[in-house]
Amino acid sequence: MATAEKRRDQMTPGDPASVARVSMPFSQNGVSMEPRPRRYLFVVWDGGGTLPPELGLARRLVERGHQVHVLGDNPVEPDAIAAGCTFSGFVRGPNRKSRSPADDPFQDWTGSPIAAFKRVRDLLVCGPALEFAQDVLEQISKHRAEAVITDLMILGAVIGAEKADLPRVGIAPHCYMRPTPGSTPLGMGLHPAQGPLGRLRDAALRSVMTRMFAGGLPAIARARKELGLETVSHPFEVEDRLDRILVLSSLAFDHPQPALPENVRYVGPVLDDPIWAEPWTSPWSELDPRPLVLVSLGSTFQDQRAVVQRIVNALGGMEIRALVTLGSVFEPGEIASPDNVVTVRSAPHAQVLPGADLVITHGGHGTMMKSLAAGKPALCIPLGRDQIDNAVRLERVGAGLSLKPGASSDRIANAIQRLLGNHSYITKAQTFARQLEMGAGAAIVELEGIFGSREDRASRLLEPTARHRRHPSSMHSCP
Repeated sequence: MATAEKRRDQMTPGDPASVARVSMPFSQNGVSMEPRPRRYLFVVWDGGGTLPPELGLARRLVERGHQVHVLGDNPVEPDAIAAGCTFSGFVRGPNRKSRSPADDPFQDWTGSPIAAFKRVRDLLVCGPALEFAQDVLEQISKHRAEAVITDLMILGAVIGAEKADLPRVGIAPHCYMRPTPGSTPLGMGLHPAQGPLGRLRDAALRSVMTRMFAGGLPAIARARKELGLETVSHPFEVEDRLDRILVLSSLAFDHPQPALPENVRYVGPVLDDPIWAEPWTSPWSELDPRPLVLVSLGSTFQDQRAVVQRIVNALGGMEIRALVTLGSVFEPGEIASPDNVVTVRSAPHAQVLPGADLVITHGGHGTMMKSLAAGKPALCIPLGRDQIDNAVRLERVGAGLSLKPGASSDRIANAIQRLLGNHSYITKAQTFARQLEMGAGAAIVELEGIFGSREDRASRLLEPTARHRRHPSSMHSCP
């Protein structure tokens, strides 16, 4: 178990807080209050691309004078320490030993998508709810935490914060995934419904998804009973007990969300690179006229080696330059690369993107947001998870194309030529970049503003909860 209690000596100035148009921060009598230093407990899991934005928020809070203690999987410790936080590993809850694929508890590249969903539900979201809640309560007591900020996937952390009666915020470092009324079902690469048949399709699929999540209710009920909390009829009701859910994405990118819960706020993406990104010096002259393509198919294993090799093969036959970042998935020597393609374990995307002409990505939310924020068109080759939905969102924005992971090198090369040769994709990407809410300022305003009076906070929690009890189908059956 990792129990280090370390903090950085040197910290850079934080970002100025600016409120995104869809964020409604707390204030007193309508006037924003200068926050006093607080003690936050962040609860995270080693979810690959979910970590940089979540720890980016923690870093900004530290830079603004707050104390942040991070509770998570042991491999997160170096990232948390680099963000200026202290760290403890899960004790009772599942704790991943390393970032090796062999230690991945979900193995989502094997079996069916439904089987992978059930593993995530039973091993993270719902199954260990009591154990996560107990870990959270222990850390609240040890570090005298005044608020709990948790990844939205860890419902046990929400339950622990509820038991302690502390302000609590859920972080969604991706698009909002709950199947709310009128939303587009996730995980299938669907476009928003058009017409009665499309709406009927979506309602049926949302109902199926809601029932699949309901399979985690026994573990949620066990945790709440053990801790003396009132019963709920569905795991989604645990989310309703959060003061805020901060979605680190943009409504301009997401599918339409006509019926968001009252505690949900879109606050824009946090675009931090991971701390393990290594410095990079371009091997090419600044006068090299060839387009630069950045290839990034994720920092976690999804059995993507063959896809990466086909992309590299496609790039090798073109008059371009390409940088391929492999994360911790493979070593550069495992990919056969021609002279115009450089493969590295990592490079700061913030450094590479300004000079890039195109991004080839698996469609992870973080890489997608960084590409679009830089005004760069993208070719998306989704491998699983939420990536197929992000590919559809990219095409709806008009800033890129998508291919299936089995696409041949010839098809990949044709798509690259199409994206580089059609200026409309660049124009759409640049237009989207101007619409994107960025900078993490709105999220920080929300996190610093959750310390309202206990009476106001109680009313915010009880009102939506009571409404869902009166009309349980309103958010569960998702008409």
